[in-house]
Amino acid sequence: MHVTQHHQVISAAEGARLEVSMEHTPEGFTWSITNRSDWAVEVRSVSAVYSLTQIAGELAMFRHGYQSWSQSNLARPGVDVDPSTISNVEMVTMTQHADQRRTLPEQLRSEMVTVLSDAQDAVLIGFLGGHLHDGTIRLNQLGASFEVAIEAFLGSAELAPQETRLLHDVVIRHVTDPAAGLDAWATEAGEHSHARIQGEFQVGWCSWYHYFDQVTESDLHKNLALCADWPFDVVQLDDGFQSEVGDWLVTNEKFPSGLAGVADSISAAGFRPGLWIAPFGVSLNSALAQEHPDWIAKDAEGEPLIGMFGPHWGGFVHTLDVTNPEVLEHLESLARELVRLGFTYLKLDFTYSPGFDGVWADRSMTPAQRIRA
Repeated sequence: MHVTQHHQVISAAEGARLEVSMEHTPEGFTWSITNRSDWAVEVRSVSAVYSLTQIAGELAMFRHGYQSWSQSNLARPGVDVDPSTISNVEMVTMTQHADQRRTLPEQLRSEMVTVLSDAQDAVLIGFLGGHLHDGTIRLNQLGASFEVAIEAFLGSAELAPQETRLLHDVVIRHVTDPAAGLDAWATEAGEHSHARIQGEFQVGWCSWYHYFDQVTESDLHKNLALCADWPFDVVQLDDGFQSEVGDWLVTNEKFPSGLAGVADSISAAGFRPGLWIAPFGVSLNSALAQEHPDWIAKDAEGEPLIGMFGPHWGGFVHTLDVTNPEVLEHLESLARELVRLGFTYLKLDFTYSPGFDGVWADRSMTPAQRIRA
């Protein structure tokens, strides 16, 4: 299988003058984009498109998922479909990829890395980072031929006049052992991103997988007594303790001792207290939303941006605008208070929601940057 660069594609406003600079390396390329316009320009994505030729037999694609319940599997063009096409429910389709829009039926997508293989060869394509922007690899079937678009997804981030944005390095390499190739890529990507790899391995108990949102303080105490017979480090209380999504420091009637009492009881039993929160989520019924409605991101129609759905939360939950400095101060204060109460293990859930399309206070940030804000 041969992989040959064919052309570039920029998704942005018509009439904008944008310049992509690309420098080839022995195994891939480095690149950047510059706005040569005299006005700020929203850039959806930048793609380097390659042709696939001399394919021996059937072509297959390893698909790497976007978040924890996205699909990661082997897919075949013309046989399998992109998960964004299997449902008409927007909350299902929009969580499958960095670009939440449905794709063409004949297109397959993988996030950050992929391996393309035929009967004789395998080619790994991967981004060496994800903090500046998301990276998506799109496999397109054009009749009997194929092309692969290596896409830096900026999510309509606004580039100022004459601004240059560095894009993540990309590797393209032939591999004899795809699993070993993915392992080597992951190590390299981690080194580029200064990944934290020295954290201690911890074993623990989590309330979610038995009690779900129905957990009570009594349930927690019963399990603390049983945990003494297990080699647990952490006991972590999951969803079901909070008065409302967003009001994480206020417990409901099922936890009369409050968070301080929960943390104290876990510590007294000899375990590290852990707590689940969805820090970017906020219910419109919460005190947080009532007091700070301007802290919620908006959709294109100016309505609160939907970020999650859960029947046990009362339906839709919305997304905090993490590009608002006041919101960041709130989140930092929340984390400090939870640690002060004794929760030194925090499980952060639904962290993809700031990646959704919306109207944000800082329009220069990419979805990946918002998630890491």
